[in-house]
Amino acid sequence: MGIILRGLCGCGYDTGDMFIGGGFTNFMDTCNAPAVCLQCSELVIRNYAKRGSARCHACRSSLTFYDDSSLHDPSPENEVSDYLFVWRISGKNEYFKLPDTNYLCPKCRNMTLVFKDKGHWD
Repeated sequence: MGIILRGLCGCGYDTGDMFIGGGFTNFMDTCNAPAVCLQCSELVIRNYAKRGSARCHACRSSLTFYDDSSLHDPSPENEVSDYLFVWRISGKNEYFKLPDTNYLCPKCRNMTLVFKDKGHWD
């Protein structure tokens, strides 16, 4: 079962509802996850299980998934011990982990984007 996240920033940026993870029919090969194109400043949802081929549709640049620590706020007050979302990649000993912290906002480029849990989907 996946979760619904919404990304919000004080600059006014709002991702809308994002369906993260996988559902009943595709959980074995899909982990939809937030990623950003650092060239276009666009937040997108792509399949983390196929991250090696994840590219921006607009400029074809490689995407950086939000589990990458370079997109996390390194301030001590934002150190995390909890995760908003964890998904095991089927058949591998790999996980997509989304810490409960502040993130790089693609609009203002500050570490002020937060993801809010809006519920589950299947």
